[in-house]
Amino acid sequence: MKEMILKESADTVKINFWGKLDPAEIEKMFEKWATFFPPGEKCKVIIDASELEDIPPKSRETLRKGGSKFLMSKLAVFGASTKIRIMGNLIIKMLPNVDDSLFVKTEDEARDWLK
Repeated sequence: MKEMILKESADTVKINFWGKLDPAEIEKMFEKWATFFPPGEKCKVIIDASELEDIPPKSRETLRKGGSKFLMSKLAVFGASTKIRIMGNLIIKMLPNVDDSLFVKTEDEARDWLK
């Protein structure tokens, strides 16, 4: 897996995933995320899942644990395959700190929804 996390604005991060999610790399991503948003500060998240191939069970658990540490007002995922959308929805439902989420086809749709 490869991932890239960027702080795009004062309240928004963008995450790109490629390949299969690896738990160790996910943990590193959350460490970087924590440098952008201190505990208790809400953020918006946009995820490019167009090149994401799989989310193995251990990676799902790592996403759930790490993601539950962040307060997200909105989480938009674009480009996900049906398989990734199903797994992603299950993970997001287990996150206690996501106010609203949406899966869409394009980045433009995701950005419009985040506004």
